[in-house]
Amino acid sequence: MTSQHRGKITAWKEDKGFGFITPAEGGKDVFVHISALPDGLRCPPQNADLTYVLGYDSQQRPRAVAVRFDRDPVTMPILPAILASIFFLGLAAEILATHSTALPFVVYAVVSGFTFRAYGADKAIAVRNERLAPGARRERRTPEFTLHMLELLGGWPGALVAQWYYRHKNRKPAYQVAYWLVVVLNLLLLTGYFLVRLLL
Repeated sequence: MTSQHRGKITAWKEDKGFGFITPAEGGKDVFVHISALPDGLRCPPQNADLTYVLGYDSQQRPRAVAVRFDRDPVTMPILPAILASIFFLGLAAEILATHSTALPFVVYAVVSGFTFRAYGADKAIAVRNERLAPGARRERRTPEFTLHMLELLGGWPGALVAQWYYRHKNRKPAYQVAYWLVVVLNLLLLTGYFLVRLLL
């Protein structure tokens, strides 16, 4: 189980994108890089209460990962949530307009929820693995192929939100290219489904 620590950012170098957290339980300050902060937060508030997971870099130096502020205005990925909501509203409108069954809406909602949880579980494993010493046995991650298959089956809206909520896979260019190709393919299949419904 990943243990969380509490503390406050007491020093931050905006031009370099890193700073230090003073742990609430005492001890040496912990290095924190901008990549560990919630997306969109370039200048974190100092002396604001936060939680973090203690990880280690390749040289086994401690660093904070998965930083969450107690009152964080940008933790929730607003734009991805809006895009996912627009899709579901459009899907509902199309179902009503074509007098189709609500099954596609249910499938997308259920698979998106499952995909969101799959991203969260994989992120948790990644964080735990990062804390391990070199050579230690690491937990098995969810294969990227599996995540893409869930997206293709209708989970891409949930994946979109999860990528930014968990800060997971959203900074990997190759993964993002594959993800958006899966989204396009899924939408083409969905369009074909409604065209067939109209012709029948």
